[in-house]
Amino acid sequence: MARGRRVQSLIDVQCRDHHDRDVAKAESRHQPKDLDPVSTWHGQIQNGCAGPLLLQQCQGSLTVVYQPIYRLEPLQLSGFEALVRWTHPERGPISPAVFVALAEEAGHIETLTDWVIDQAIAQMSVWQQRMPGAARLQLHVNISSRDLARDDLPGEVQRS
Repeated sequence: MARGRRVQSLIDVQCRDHHDRDVAKAESRHQPKDLDPVSTWHGQIQNGCAGPLLLQQCQGSLTVVYQPIYRLEPLQLSGFEALVRWTHPERGPISPAVFVALAEEAGHIETLTDWVIDQAIAQMSVWQQRMPGAARLQLHVNISSRDLARDDLPGEVQRS
């Protein structure tokens, strides 16, 4: 419960900051305010009408980056952690703490998780084909606690 409150507080602060900035811009131009996507989604989620908007808006600007993981003794590459990133075309990078929480709240975390797993496994396959010794590397993908309750998650990983 405490984590949920922290996430909600983070979302509220991020949304309030973006909202205040956008309102100031709109007032200075004497035009109607144009809220940024994070504020818009947060309001739609609270009203229960987010639908597929969250992932549609992110489409094309989501990427997966790979953080190397090393063993210390002996020092050698042991694998990678797949990390999803979102770079908004106008706002720049959006924190995963914000957009992952929004995806969870909107009920789209499964779609996001499946997409990240697909991308990560495809990349691992490319590495295994091109690099000798890559078959021994591990691949780590962070998933939501909601994903752990999914009956279809093991099948989704195998399909990928």
